[in-house]
Amino acid sequence: MKKNLLILLIVCAVQGLSSTIFVSPSGNDSSGSGTISAPFATISHAVDESAAGDTISVRAGTYNEVVRIRNANMTLQAYNGEHVVIHAPINDENLDTTVTLDVDSDGTTLNGLEITGGYYYGIMLFTRWDWGDPNDRTGVSHVTIQNCKIHDTGRDCIKVTPECDYLTVEDCEIYNSGIRYGGNAEGVDNVNSDYMIVRDCYIHDTATTGVYAKGGAVGAVIERNIVENCGEIGVALGFDTSPEYFDLTVNPDRYENIGGVVRNCLIRNTGMAGIAFYAAKDASAYNNTLIDTAQSDQSAVYFGVSLQDWEPDTDPNDGIGYRPASTNIHVENNIVLQDSSISTPMVFIRTFYHEGDVGRVNAMDGMPAMDYNCYWHGNGPLAFTDQRPGYEMENGSFSDWQNHIGSEGHSFVADPSLDSEYHPMEGSPCIDAGDSTVPVSDDLDKNPRTAPFDIGAYEVSGAQPPAEGTTYYLPHIAHSNYTTYLLAYTPANEQAEFRISLYADDGSLLQNGSYTLASHSTMKIDISSLSGATAMAATVTLTGGAGVFKCVYFNTAGGMAEFLLDGSLSSQLMYLFPSYNDSVSWNGLACWNTSDSTISVTLTAYAGGVSVGAQSVSLAPMENLVDVIGPGGSLFNSLGLHDFDMIQIQSAAPVLSGLNISGDGQEKLVFTPAVRLN
Repeated sequence: MKKNLLILLIVCAVQGLSSTIFVSPSGNDSSGSGTISAPFATISHAVDESAAGDTISVRAGTYNEVVRIRNANMTLQAYNGEHVVIHAPINDENLDTTVTLDVDSDGTTLNGLEITGGYYYGIMLFTRWDWGDPNDRTGVSHVTIQNCKIHDTGRDCIKVTPECDYLTVEDCEIYNSGIRYGGNAEGVDNVNSDYMIVRDCYIHDTATTGVYAKGGAVGAVIERNIVENCGEIGVALGFDTSPEYFDLTVNPDRYENIGGVVRNCLIRNTGMAGIAFYAAKDASAYNNTLIDTAQSDQSAVYFGVSLQDWEPDTDPNDGIGYRPASTNIHVENNIVLQDSSISTPMVFIRTFYHEGDVGRVNAMDGMPAMDYNCYWHGNGPLAFTDQRPGYEMENGSFSDWQNHIGSEGHSFVADPSLDSEYHPMEGSPCIDAGDSTVPVSDDLDKNPRTAPFDIGAYEVSGAQPPAEGTTYYLPHIAHSNYTTYLLAYTPANEQAEFRISLYADDGSLLQNGSYTLASHSTMKIDISSLSGATAMAATVTLTGGAGVFKCVYFNTAGGMAEFLLDGSLSSQLMYLFPSYNDSVSWNGLACWNTSDSTISVTLTAYAGGVSVGAQSVSLAPMENLVDVIGPGGSLFNSLGLHDFDMIQIQSAAPVLSGLNISGDGQEKLVFTPAVRLN
């Protein structure tokens, strides 16, 4: 049954034609052709030779150059997980940015790269905002930066300019900003870019703020990040932006941030606020853990004023606002833990007055909606301050604060009882003490939240390590034109021991291998190469300690999928396909009988909830069914690509594990786990 799938992959490769350009330190820009056997020597030359939609795959090495990507839907990636460094000096003003995403490079992905230096920035997303055309002020959009390290930059590590919308930064390490000039040097600096996502990143040792989204940025999501050792603020929703960078057609009041959210973040050791709101509208902070923030100024949770270049309001009646106060701010389910030596308040609402054109500027309109928060200041007293005229309270107690804002009735003052990794320990008052109605579905470790929610970034009920002997199932290993990796993590203070067992498609055991992983570390294993490209399925068994396992499929043409491995089996699997039918040319599935007995499975195809076909297949012990559905396969080969949207597989016993497998003519494959129905 594998032959049909492999034949279709070959056909897709021929139809799609290779669009991958290779670069290597051993290559040659003059005599090279950009193939893997005759690569170019520089990334910039590969970019010059590329077309929209191409992939530039870079072999291991350090590339001392600046790169400017101009075409759309490009992928610039490290080849097969190799270590690639792109470096520019920080002392040459002519080399302002190491990697620039130009205005026409929409849809570009940077993957697996280490990017360092740049006089100003490591990565910059470019805009037409100030080109002079009032009808086109757009910037590059839908950019993805993943699995990258960006560090030791002249100023900001990542600079996002106006209208560079839908940026995603994920699984990155960002650090050591401001090596040349540290006075204004963020980890991620977003000015009026909408719908930015920064998640699953480690952001640390920034000269100023870790991440901010300001200038009218709409819908920013900052989630599941560890942000620490910041010279100024950890995460800011809003800040202080020059008036010319606001889009007054959608934001006439010049709010600095609209609808931003910070959730499931661990923020620690900051010079100023852990989380700050500046001229923010409809913004929120949920389930964060703040540790020893605001060590020198502001407060752990801070409401600041935005002066916007002190620009005078020349026409107070024109409907265009200046320096608005934050409004409709929600802060819930957060742990705020300060060492007793830190003298700044827990919460501070600021005001500012200037006798000239600026006048009075308040940080907040009304009161923030705050509740279900845990505060602790060692054994010292807590302080809460509101400077606004008519609301004045300086260094008030927690009960003063509750009365002052008329909320925080479910919040409390107590030692949250955290372990060395800031997870609540058994008996912590934060366990099951949160608001379960907030829009948070998982925790910092990607474990699901279960009601009643815990307070803070970690959910204890979702974070229990698996027991020794737990087995995880990988029902398909990819070989041709793509690679299957196992990523192993140890989140606990002990090493993990695990065994990988590889199986042929007929269920025969090919080999076992044992591995040991040190505490708080990761390991990447190329499963595709372990058995000489003959294994079709694998199990991972935890034999000691605590471990988390993730499967990653990586395609040399740019496709990638990853998900946590699951130790659960089912007697009924559901394969869903409609979300891919507009972008793929074939659909397939993998279904693995993990038992030691022969079973019969029934497959039923559905379209719009109506059965359009059924067939039965017998699977020997540990046999793996991998095939194309419809034309070119043996499963429902009378059905066309759009004749079905779901396949359901059922057996008599809960022994099944499965994956959806979809692809297109460019071999960019999609892998998603089948849904267990019981």
